[in-house]
Amino acid sequence: MIADQPSKSVYIIQIIRRPESQLESIIGQVTGQVEKLLAVNKGKLLEFLQQSQLWDREVWGLQVTKAGEHVLELRALMSGADAPTTFDLR
Repeated sequence: MIADQPSKSVYIIQIIRRPESQLESIIGQVTGQVEKLLAVNKGKLLEFLQQSQLWDREVWGLQVTKAGEHVLELRALMSGADAPTTFDLR
């Protein structure tokens, strides 16, 4: 694969323990690549999640994990009540 060409998305589910509450959150991760010319808007991700009944409203985030000459690699995180729900949310 050429480094600056968009790739297929990668999906991962992981469990994160948050020390302040000692509750576990099931976190879904979506990784994808977009052309650098596109604007990255965290607000659109939050808007999408707020409209979903699958999101448990605990954890969300959008990060740029790699920046090439023409491509950005993004990682979106979101939490769900359980693993099957989180899988569907992604």
